[in-house]
Amino acid sequence: MSQRDGKGYLVPDPADPQELACFRVYVPAHTWYLGAFWAAYEFFTTWLAWARDPLHRGKQAAAVWRVAFDKARAEYLAGGGCEMNITDIRLNPLNPCILQVEYDGNQVWVDKADLSKCAGDCGGGSSGVLRVMGGVVQRYDPCAEEWIDAGPIVNPASDLSAPGQWGGNNDAQCLAALNAQKVMKDATDQALTDLTSYANILAVGTDLAGFFMLFVPELALFGPVFELISQVWYENGANTADIAAVDISPAFGCALMPHFEADGSMTETGYANALADVIAIRDSYPTGWEHARWEITRICMEIMGRLGIVRANKGGGIDVADCADCGWTQVLDFSLYAQGFGRFISDGERYGEFSPGVGWDTTFQTNSSGAYQSCQIERGWVTTHIDTIRIDYDATLGLQNPPARLWLYDYPYTNGASPIAQYAIVEGQGQTRMFTINADMAGVSIELTVGLNVGGNTDPGGHGVIKKVTVRGTGDNPFI
Repeated sequence: MSQRDGKGYLVPDPADPQELACFRVYVPAHTWYLGAFWAAYEFFTTWLAWARDPLHRGKQAAAVWRVAFDKARAEYLAGGGCEMNITDIRLNPLNPCILQVEYDGNQVWVDKADLSKCAGDCGGGSSGVLRVMGGVVQRYDPCAEEWIDAGPIVNPASDLSAPGQWGGNNDAQCLAALNAQKVMKDATDQALTDLTSYANILAVGTDLAGFFMLFVPELALFGPVFELISQVWYENGANTADIAAVDISPAFGCALMPHFEADGSMTETGYANALADVIAIRDSYPTGWEHARWEITRICMEIMGRLGIVRANKGGGIDVADCADCGWTQVLDFSLYAQGFGRFISDGERYGEFSPGVGWDTTFQTNSSGAYQSCQIERGWVTTHIDTIRIDYDATLGLQNPPARLWLYDYPYTNGASPIAQYAIVEGQGQTRMFTINADMAGVSIELTVGLNVGGNTDPGGHGVIKKVTVRGTGDNPFI
């Protein structure tokens, strides 16, 4: 059973008793009381109602109560005996203080309770619904039932049709990364501060919505953002201060920088690669506060999308570039040429071949261990500190015994060497994998195996191509 910590009801063991009990209850016959009853009842369908435990069974308890709540809601007769059933309940999208109901699935929403009246006013004259009109952020006022100007959008002088461009500035990538880094840090700090300061979801959602809508006015719904962030907070023990104490902003800025274009803009491909790098860094911390902070950053980045990120490129108020701590980034694009890599040869067999305009292809070969569809390439450089190596590849898998793999070895590779990093590859086009190295290296050997049959001698099938390698490190760039 969960341990009571003053922050929720105890969860029984098992959390789901596999059956429901029916109660007949009486509620004072007034719409305000009815609204209060349903709102209180629905609270049990949130994980916030249940005590935390290491197994996170609060989510299970909330799911069980959701089934019960939905069943009661569907069977409830309006007014205690009306012919129509209330089949759905929601908060008015333009005024979250108003409880609305739908009868018999007729898709007509009827106001049933003004929950803000419980506080003796009209909800403070604001709601969590925002929009941008003419470069001005507006907030819907449910009391006046009109849109009220809340302030100008960040950097209103910028051209949103081509956002985030720095023209011919040689520091454009750095400036774009520093500004986006600052905006994202403000967003995640705001999320963590709100989770500590506020007791109700609406207040947190309104505050965070106001922040994000400055950069992504196209956002229509904000609820999922808070739910995702609050779930990360909950699953990490709600130790908001510990998560907030981890400052990942310099590392995040450095992760973004190579994915901006020369003018500080970002393509869809650049955004996808930047997001993949953020996820890879998050995954390098399986648990802990760093993992939680990177996950919250990932959530915010996905909500903002590419357009939000490029709008944030000038949104941090930074106009002096200083990215020395990011080191250097070298992109080795095999669609252009072989980039100084050569094939590894074992038992007289050459692993892979270079296809101009495509990359390094896998080929069929056999050796004393079995049959392979594989490509292994390597090249050396002056010893330097390597932070990350990202591999872009395509893969169609063949026979796998054992599983297909993407492996990194020190240079030069010798038979029987252990990989410094390995990954069970994912099938498909446009795959990417970033390896966190954080070590001095004098080169690298990369093996992509899409099909293998240990002990066999027939072609296991499958096809793969190594398309690009991106190396990032500190110190002198050994490639120039």
